[in-house]
Amino acid sequence: MKQIIEKLSEIQMTDSAVNLIHNQSNRFRQIVRIIAKAEAVAKTNCIETIDENILKEIIKNEKRQDTENNKRAEYILDR
Repeated sequence: MKQIIEKLSEIQMTDSAVNLIHNQSNRFRQIVRIIAKAEAVAKTNCIETIDENILKEIIKNEKRQDTENNKRAEYILDR
């Protein structure tokens, strides 16, 4: 996992952040999305290294957004 993140990411992540991605993501697409979000957060906030706490918030927001998108899709399909 650490090698994947190092190859795909332009920012540094702590070992605890890498472990969190490993434990929270079961698909490559999820890993890529989390890395992209982490990079965006880091660049916006001038952060050089993403740690576990920052990544927890990113993942929490990602799950919240997925839930909202699913509800919108269900609403559209129910019409």
